[in-house]
Amino acid sequence: MRKTFLFFVLCLLSVLSLQAATVYTKISGVPTEGWPGTYIIVYEKSATQALVWDGTTDDNNFKTVNLTDGTITSENLTDCHITVTKESASTYYVKTSEGRIRCAAKQDGLIIDNNGSECTIQSSGTYTILETNNKTCRFLCNAKSETSFRFRFFYDQNKTWSNTQRKNICFYALGEVSQEAPGKVLDINYAQADLYACPSKFPTQSNPYFQYFYTNLRLLQCESEEAVPYVDLEIYAPTQYSITGEYKSDKVSNVTSDTDLRFWINCQAGSKHSAIKFPSKEGGTWGSINAATMTITDKGKSSQPNARRYHFKLTLTDSNKVIWSLDKELDVFAQWIDCDRSKDKETDMDPVAFELESESHGTTGLEKVQRDDVQGTKFIKDGQLYLMYEEHTYNMQGQEIQL
Repeated sequence: MRKTFLFFVLCLLSVLSLQAATVYTKISGVPTEGWPGTYIIVYEKSATQALVWDGTTDDNNFKTVNLTDGTITSENLTDCHITVTKESASTYYVKTSEGRIRCAAKQDGLIIDNNGSECTIQSSGTYTILETNNKTCRFLCNAKSETSFRFRFFYDQNKTWSNTQRKNICFYALGEVSQEAPGKVLDINYAQADLYACPSKFPTQSNPYFQYFYTNLRLLQCESEEAVPYVDLEIYAPTQYSITGEYKSDKVSNVTSDTDLRFWINCQAGSKHSAIKFPSKEGGTWGSINAATMTITDKGKSSQPNARRYHFKLTLTDSNKVIWSLDKELDVFAQWIDCDRSKDKETDMDPVAFELESESHGTTGLEKVQRDDVQGTKFIKDGQLYLMYEEHTYNMQGQEIQL
């Protein structure tokens, strides 16, 4: 009888523990009922870990929680709760249990008092923009190191906030929230990836850094590149074989070298690197991409030659702060191009297309590649990539060599 009683007590405690756990849902669109509600402010450190602002102005003012597919389940975040009160059509105050939050005058910082700053709130699809009404202060998470973080307002009279330590935040709502889809959906049907490897940054097996490959990824309405919309992304893939992964427009914070830009979308120089061409009804003009996140998932072989099937999940914010999204499977037509292939030497070759993530590639494997009437064999030896073309072997500088 005693054992049975203890068993029921343990079961009851387990049920109560489950009931005490609270679920928070990420705000990725526009809340149907508006912003009033209970929220937590979150920096998504990785796909499985997040930092929650604890509602104070202290250094390291966060709690670490687990993250699962846009939800956080935790029992001890009550002290982190914030509320949003609406003052007018586009003016809000954000309040903690201690008072309203506000930006320090023309400097980085965070003050909590009875006054507060009038703010605007906008969902970008992947993060939440919390700014003062004059747009010169934005609430971000400052990542000094892997263990030192601080949530606060950042002042920037130029309104760029380009410091790579400053990380975008998200709003997570208490419970389920009805949301409208953010921004506009991209009408994309065609994708092409041109992969480049500059000689100075071509990796070897013994080189721990610079092991990334510049990739020009074009997402178009049709192959002619004349229809719109047209998204041109400069991304950095970890190998010449793969473009799969989670890409972000802010540099990763946990790399040994700042030049290691794997899974990075280059938006820092505006339309010079990553850009969007707006639909014709909006003028058919080019605009820069201010921020972007993208997940590319390999879906297997395509029925098209020299192509492979991928699922793209892309969200970008353009220079007009309009949010665009893409969530679709596409065939990717790819070619591998060497940066120095200027065709000013007899040994320079035409670009050779290949099937991305072909099952035959490997550290010692051979791969048959072809494009139209150009044929060749690409292989790796001692960590270096070579091409065999018309019974000759070339390195990535286009020079014929003997192995």
